[in-house]
Amino acid sequence: MMKPSREATLPRAGKGHDMRPLIALMLFTTIVPELITGSTPLARFAQPGVFLFLLVGYGLAVLVIREFAVRARMGAGGIFLAGIAYGLFNEALLAKTSILTTGLPIAEFSGYGMAFGIGVPWTLTISVWHACASVWFPIAFVHALFPHRAASPWMPAWVLGLLSTLLLLFGCASFLSPQRIQGTPQQLVLLLGCMALLFEAASFCRRAHVADRPSIRAFWLGCSVFVAMFIVLSKTLAGRHVPIALYLTALSGIVLLYAWRLQRKGWLTGPGLLLFALGWYAQNLLLSTLFKLTLGAKLEALLAAALCVPPMAWYGRRLLRQDAAG
Repeated sequence: MMKPSREATLPRAGKGHDMRPLIALMLFTTIVPELITGSTPLARFAQPGVFLFLLVGYGLAVLVIREFAVRARMGAGGIFLAGIAYGLFNEALLAKTSILTTGLPIAEFSGYGMAFGIGVPWTLTISVWHACASVWFPIAFVHALFPHRAASPWMPAWVLGLLSTLLLLFGCASFLSPQRIQGTPQQLVLLLGCMALLFEAASFCRRAHVADRPSIRAFWLGCSVFVAMFIVLSKTLAGRHVPIALYLTALSGIVLLYAWRLQRKGWLTGPGLLLFALGWYAQNLLLSTLFKLTLGAKLEALLAAALCVPPMAWYGRRLLRQDAAG
């Protein structure tokens, strides 16, 4: 007798389903990561071409990852690994910052740790950031908003296959195009191979986490990422161009330390994870606001803060009140 496939026990996606979770995830991932970091000024979101590019590069791509994660029943570790693969798609294939030697968003990584024409420290660091801020956290927030749809696919398998293929072709074409800087076929094969290995590893990380009661300490733990990733990794280690092995050891150690702390406190899922995510977003928003102020972009800084801070504060307070009520 044949064993049922993984997808056999999943609710089927079909016609008439609520489209709000899908739209919410795409808009969240399209807007929030770029807004909190100041990478895309507010005015550019109103430009149709820019918004469409972000919608495809962020919203559609993360939606595809979410669908794969649900079908494979990935846990937090699996979504994180798939998120790193997405970081390669975003920064290496689309933005092509991985093959730049100058003009990186964080100047300390410029020309540092190049291998096969790829800046390894920068690529891995920004991919870890994307794994959390662009993939794991948005999925967690939208699942919390629509819990009745969290465990089921949102699109038929054939649509998922078609979108995956189109996104992959789009990424390859972007990487090999001469715009900004042109990647080589050899680099493309290497990057695609790394993405495939990450997705394969992610598929083995099943759901096995139990959420504990949330605490404001989860928020402050998220805020501490500013020290770990910006001061220790970027300013101290990358800024001094320490040996790559030392940098990669430090990066791995920090990731494992946070993973251990989150798992120990039961914050890999549920409200604890959401509070940790709010702290992560808050420290990014603070850093980008200060940077804008130093450049004299006061209006941009104030508008971004006004859009982000109130809903973040309201939702964080709501999570803590729900815990107190329970």
